Amino acid sequence: MIGARAERLTPAERIGCVVRGERADRIAYFLNAGLHGAGLVGASIRELFGRADLAVEGALAVQQRLGNDLVTSFTHAAGEVEAFGGEAIYFDDGPPNAGAPPLTAASLGALTAPSLAHPALAIRLEVTRALVARVDGRIPVVGALVAPFSLPAMQLGLPAWFDLLHDAPREAERLLAVNVEHCVAFGRAQLAAGASVILAFEPLASPTMTSRPLFRALGLPALRRMLAGLGGPCGVSTASAPILGVARELADAGAALLYASEGDDLAAVGRAAGDRAAVLGNLNGVAMRGWSADDVDREVRALVARHRGGRPVIVAEHHGEIPLQVPFETLVRLAEGLRRYGGLDGDADA
Repeated sequence: MIGARAERLTPAERIGCVVRGERADRIAYFLNAGLHGAGLVGASIRELFGRADLAVEGALAVQQRLGNDLVTSFTHAAGEVEAFGGEAIYFDDGPPNAGAPPLTAASLGALTAPSLAHPALAIRLEVTRALVARVDGRIPVVGALVAPFSLPAMQLGLPAWFDLLHDAPREAERLLAVNVEHCVAFGRAQLAAGASVILAFEPLASPTMTSRPLFRALGLPALRRMLAGLGGPCGVSTASAPILGVARELADAGAALLYASEGDDLAAVGRAAGDRAAVLGNLNGVAMRGWSADDVDREVRALVARHRGGRPVIVAEHHGEIPLQVPFETLVRLAEGLRRYGGLDGDADA
């Protein structure tokens, strides 16, 4: 297994170098193939995400086989909507999706943040604690949540959320206030359970998704309050939507990590973030489905060429999760190539 091989630095030390803008022994990477963990431990996706022990074993199996420099306790975003009264719909060949939106504009006046004892949230905290105990400081554990401005896309449905933002901004602010309260409580609980960093998924922050005036008026203040309230490091992902147009604002707001899309210029995102945030991205997991062995080798060499000489970044799939349709052998070859050619000290075989 790739992750069992001895290296000059531990994953935690390597990630620390990236965060500080220092050169490490090689390129850091995070090929988040959580769905593949089900097959690795002989479970269905429903079983994997329904039992904390299986979720932990699946996450560790992926990390060991790919040698990832990060491991995550994230299971699926639909769980956060379950906590607000929704449901998760499971599939055999992909991640669970949120069912019908549980909230309406008329229900927001009585809305309160859910209890962290809700099973969909409690299992994530249990997985976090167990992963932290198992990796024993060698590998940073990434917690995750859906950020306040994007969570309503599942709570209300995207059309209803856009209607509320444009037609009833005061009611929108009410929902955002509840979501900030929820995100702060859930994020702080994950940090208290030992997570090294929280990753907040905020795709509606991307300029391709929401107008700049609208995001600056409502979304950015909510995100800023969340980041300030967590009391620990938090990154922001726009979930494969371009982040460059908002990178400076997110770094100014306190984001510790910025998750770049395939279409983003990593160097430009890094310049926008300055020394305030580290950058990760920008592999396209959907494209990986059709990669041949030669394609993988070509992509690795192109990645290494882009990373040499600039500020270090963490190579990662840009949506946050690699589709189950990507052959695991493709990911193994990609990881092997990054280790073989990704030395940052001039040694191509580091």
